This record gives sequence, structure tokens and C-alpha cells, in this order.
Amino acid sequence: MKIVRILWHDAKTWSNAWIEGDDIEKRLKLPECDSSGKVIKEDDTSIFLAQSGPGDDKEYRNIIGIPKGAITKIEELYNG
Repeated sequence: MKIVRILWHDAKTWSNAWIEGDDIEKRLKLPECDSSGKVIKEDDTSIFLAQSGPGDDKEYRNIIGIPKGAITKIEELYNG
């Protein structure tokens, strides 16, 4: 079982907001996200974390898939 903390950038849209030309440089920034959990699957393009579960590796909840291209940092919290 490996538990990690991942810092990553998520996608965002500004479809309902008018943005002045002068504000574009400071307003168009992707949100920085911070996710932690048990690694339940990993492949060449993505990593999947279970953020909740009973601990017996039979059930998982709150699973998030993160594209590896969006990851800025991975910190291993536990590996045992």
C-alpha cells in the first residue's frame, strides 16, 4: 500500500465571465490542487487515489483520477 500527496493543476473555464484585456494575464491561471490518498491504480498517463476506505483493500470511496501531465509534485507519505 502506498499513500501519496499530489500537487497538481486542474482545468478551469471562464465561459460566463467577461474579462477585460488588461486583466487576462493575472486572471487566467489554473487552480492548484492538493490531493492525498492510497494509490489504487497507476499507468503511463494517470494515477488514481482512493481518498477514503475501510482499510481492508476491499472497498474504496472518493476515488480521484489525476492526469500525470497536470502533476507538479508527488510526495510519498507511506509505503508499506
